[in-house]
Formats: sequence, C-alpha cells, structure tokens
Amino acid sequence: MKLYAFLRPIAVAVLLVSGALPITSKSGDWSGWRGPGAMAVSQSRNVPVVWEGDESLAWKTELDGAGGSSPIVLEERVYVTSYTGYAVPDEGPGDMSQLKRHLFCLNRSNGKLIWSRDVAAELPEQQKVRDHGYASSTPVADANGVIVFFGKSGVFAFSRAGEKLWRADVGAGIHGWGSATSPVLYKNLVIINASVESGSPGKCNCFASCMDDEERLQRVVTRLSRRLPLLGA
Repeated sequence: MKLYAFLRPIAVAVLLVSGALPITSKSGDWSGWRGPGAMAVSQSRNVPVVWEGDESLAWKTELDGAGGSSPIVLEERVYVTSYTGYAVPDEGPGDMSQLKRHLFCLNRSNGKLIWSRDVAAELPEQQKVRDHGYASSTPVADANGVIVFFGKSGVFAFSRAGEKLWRADVGAGIHGWGSATSPVLYKNLVIINASVESGSPGKCNCFASCMDDEERLQRVVTRLSRRLPLLGA
C-alpha cells in the first residue's frame, strides 16, 4: 500500500531538502497538526517536488501497524502514532481485545527508533471505524514532551525520554467515524475537542499544567464538532 494512502501501514520518511537549514533548526519544526499556528504553511525553501520510490528520500523507517495520523517534528525528533491488533489492513480482522495504540519517537537525522510506547485500548471500542482506523489523532509536542489523544482511551502525556507522565479521561463515547481530532498546546494547557467522547455536544476539554498533572477544566462551545480547536488573539 502506498505511503500516502489515507489508512496505511506505517512508514515514516524524510525528504532531502537542498539548500535548506540544518536538520536541527527550529525553523523546520512541525510540532502539531497543520504545523505552526495550525496554518499548514511551511517556511522551508528548495523542497523536493518529486517523491517517487526512493527519490529525494534521506531515510525511511518501517513501523508496526497502521494509522491515519500525521508525523510531527520537533528539533531532532519525529513523533508518530499507529495501532495494531484489530482491523489492521491486510492483516485480517484481528481481536478487539488485542487493540493497542503506539507512539514512536524517531531520530530526525537517520530515522532510528529512539523509543516507543504502547497503550492498550479501553474497551469496548467502536467495532468498525470508517476509513481511518484507530490512530488518527496527530500528536503535539513541545520542549517538555509529547501529548497524544486516543479517543475513549484518553489523553496521554509523555516526557522527551518516553516516561508516561499522566493520563486524562475525556469520556467513553464512541462514534462510527472514530476519533481523529488532535490536541492543541497553549502555554500550560492541553486543549482537546472531545465532544463525542464526553457525550456532551460541543464540549472541549482543557488540562492545566500539562506536563505535571491532569487538573481538568471544561469549556463548552455551541455545537457538536469534530474540528481541531484554533486559538486566536
């Protein structure tokens, strides 16, 4: 299956960027869904315009499972998620009791795995998710660590070293479209649109002191939504 398929076996690839800044430059960071300010605009220049086979690839790393999330990049690290054990394309139906999500941390320069963490699913999960599977939420990271959202299984914070810092519950609701909205970091807050999981139309969940504990705040908006929260001035 092609890497760019909507629901795909996981592979992470990095393009060679001719004349770009060094790979550790913060100007190349893409630390959450849609990048800086959620604008989906990169400041990089001279990027490849062809990506077929191994052309323009600096490295490629195969990982377990499948997923629909996007990889993120922060300084020298790449983070991406996947799922295994149940409803993985080309692997048969599997067993829901074996459903797990995975968070991978890779070296940005060479693609080598630094660490990985497994999260068992809170059951029962949605028996069938349309199109995108069970790992569709893109992580978000800052200098302190990385946040992932796995629907009814919760919100998880991990340190840069891969230590689990906390888990926060957002509710047990499920939906035929699954869970895909991504977390947003703002100062010491993690903001999650969990209106499906919470069972409350339009509820958005906030977690304060995001790398220390999961003190929970709640904000209610006007309607059921699956969109990523976008912060404005």
